[in-house]
Amino acid sequence: MMPLFFKTRVQIHAERVFKEVFQGEYEGEVLLCGGAFKPVLKPGLPINDFDLWVRNRKERERLVRFLLQRGASLVRDFHPFCLKLRLDGRIIEITYHNVNDGALADVLNTFDLAVCSIGARYQNGKLVETLVAPECRDSVRRRSIQVLPAYQCFLEATHAPSLIRTLHRMGQQAVELGYEVDTTHEHLLWRMFWNDYSEEERRIAVDLYFETMVHYKGHCDERLVRRATVGGIPAAIRDQKDHHNLGHLTPRHA
Repeated sequence: MMPLFFKTRVQIHAERVFKEVFQGEYEGEVLLCGGAFKPVLKPGLPINDFDLWVRNRKERERLVRFLLQRGASLVRDFHPFCLKLRLDGRIIEITYHNVNDGALADVLNTFDLAVCSIGARYQNGKLVETLVAPECRDSVRRRSIQVLPAYQCFLEATHAPSLIRTLHRMGQQAVELGYEVDTTHEHLLWRMFWNDYSEEERRIAVDLYFETMVHYKGHCDERLVRRATVGGIPAAIRDQKDHHNLGHLTPRHA
């Protein structure tokens, strides 16, 4: 059972974020999940971006209009992943994933890492729900970066290309929070990548890593890339080095 003080900190932080981003005025329904709650896990840790979910396209358009009226600017339409806006120096990412009639718990269950499965739901200008997934509580207690069981099942069933990105994120979160990567989970992902994924599926996974983590986020773990390509650096990273100088990107270790 999560200590009461932690639940209280999550609620206080969720209220603070709603006031900062929405000035407590947005009447629509919106879900805030993931990285925005890092300061709850480690006080003083900066928030890289606010990740928001809505029910459908109509609600997404409504939210974007509200933020633009508040003074936000559109940085990038990164379809089919998210809309990226900047407001008062903060990055806001509104996902293209529609929640539809799903609950807050359903959104958290789509995450890859247990430690990220914290969320809040706002409606009619106020905070109406906060949730910390049981796996997140266990991850915090152990100070360990673990993969959510639902995500593991998702990878096993679909061979989703997000696997390499998840390995990167495991190392990234461990560094930021001062946790340890759960080596059992890490080895499980690598075994799945090499034993279950086809050569084409592995190539697509590496391509997605470059599209999302390197080109979009600006982070590249060259050791991770070498391991995913059996020691060879693909043309994508060579081209990126030649034209954009990868030396300025932030390396992360999985």
